Amino acid sequence: ELPHAGPLVATSAAARDYAVTIVRHFLYAALMVPLWEALTRSTDPELAAIAARSVKEMRYHLAHTRDWLVRFGDGTDESHARSQAALDWLMPYTNEFFATDGVEMAAAEAGFGVRPADLRDAWEATVR
Repeated sequence: ELPHAGPLVATSAAARDYAVTIVRHFLYAALMVPLWEALTRSTDPELAAIAARSVKEMRYHLAHTRDWLVRFGDGTDESHARSQAALDWLMPYTNEFFATDGVEMAAAEAGFGVRPADLRDAWEATVR
């Protein structure tokens, strides 16, 4: 939901920075892999089946964006700086990933959903 422009707006860099795209997608994929993995254990068989297919796709996205992020970090000074700036700009927003409301709590307690807060350790391990 954030504007795409990122931390380099009003600089010589393009308004639509590819580093922001990759970092944002990496942070999201790092969340969605453990989410879909957890949902494979849902008591709702249809949701569990959807999750089993979805986790494969998200693992691909995570690997793809992780590879790009490593390339940026190990690349030129500019690519490293831009990816670091994107990460610094986006990280504060990631706390919202783990906010849990009453609906999510009820779904988790009923056995078919997941508490987002329970995904934080797996997400942090991947991001580190």
